[in-house]
Amino acid sequence: MHCEVWMVHVAATAVIALMALAGCDSEKSTRLTQKDFEKIAITQQKIDLIDAAGGMAMVIGGETITSDEIIRWPVEYGQASVSALTQLKPLAQGANLEQFKARARPDLEHHLVTRITDVLIYQLARDKRGEAIDEALDKAAESELRNFVVSFGGDDAKADEALREMGIDRKRFKELRKRALLVNEYVGSQMPTDQPVTYRQMLAKYEQVKDTHFGVNPILEFSLIDIQPGKLKIEDPNADRLAEAKSLADRLLRRLEAGEDFAELAREHSHDAMAVFGGKWRSLSPESLVAPYDILVEAARTVEPGEVVGPVETLGHFFIMKLHNRQTGGAKPFVDVQDIVKNMIFAERQRQVLERLHEQLNEQAQKGVRDDFVNFCLDRIHEISNRPEEAVLKKEPAAGAAKP
Repeated sequence: MHCEVWMVHVAATAVIALMALAGCDSEKSTRLTQKDFEKIAITQQKIDLIDAAGGMAMVIGGETITSDEIIRWPVEYGQASVSALTQLKPLAQGANLEQFKARARPDLEHHLVTRITDVLIYQLARDKRGEAIDEALDKAAESELRNFVVSFGGDDAKADEALREMGIDRKRFKELRKRALLVNEYVGSQMPTDQPVTYRQMLAKYEQVKDTHFGVNPILEFSLIDIQPGKLKIEDPNADRLAEAKSLADRLLRRLEAGEDFAELAREHSHDAMAVFGGKWRSLSPESLVAPYDILVEAARTVEPGEVVGPVETLGHFFIMKLHNRQTGGAKPFVDVQDIVKNMIFAERQRQVLERLHEQLNEQAQKGVRDDFVNFCLDRIHEISNRPEEAVLKKEPAAGAAKP
């Protein structure tokens, strides 16, 4: 799942680099010509099915599609990115092989047609751009590989394991990304050049997505001295503990105003569990504070970061709080994200162009579907999905489980 999330991220952010790769010979129409169709006609290309490293491969006009890639590599279309294995595993685990194949065939064929269409568009793009763009594609693919590793915290072993789960290695990863980049560059060249993104369009898009894409969670960060009358060490058993606690809190506040260190005073005098940490609480959502500490949310609104407020009396506590950070909820301001919004609009336009190309090439791509290849992929998905380790994962309770 990590890989598919990463693929969505790439699809949403790569548009900047792709537009930079595009040349000045941009075309204004996405309508393919008869000449374009003749160059990539499936009926004119030999389609070979060959054995490939524990699987099967389909070769279309010199371009290879392996069964592992159809099974495991996330297919990008629309705003989704999902592998056939992820999509069909629940179906495979709930049916015998023949039932599964009958029900899953349309979805698997959709994945295959999408992949074949990408190959056809790639052939068009390669024909249009030639070899002049190879160096730029090499650099872009290498950059995406680095970003992929970074998405695993820079752990090369974890990244390589994720690639193996997708049925590829680093070399094949870069090759597939180069192809995707070239396709997207070609799609970018088909986008109308006379339709700039206007301020009004960006603002409308921002209003549409600000809560889902640019939401900001409220945050409160503070240190606290918590004086609790019941925990005071007082020699006189008849002393008014509430008054003693108030007196101590007032003295501590004066010492803070005189410049003494908040953390040292908290370690010495605070009665809560965070005293050993100098009174420093972890960053938290204001809504997570329950009585008696919920009163601190209101107190925080009266001061600025770096300032101290108190003593605040409530339910047997006297609080002295030093505010470190206060962040209200809502959304990031438009001015801070308008470049991202603009790129989102470009990406949507690019997806629309790609979808139109897919529609034009759909009939051609369907001619490339081979039953033997489809059956092999379905057999593998059913076998993988019903391995003992997959059955164990299926039975694990969701409550309390955390996915990596």
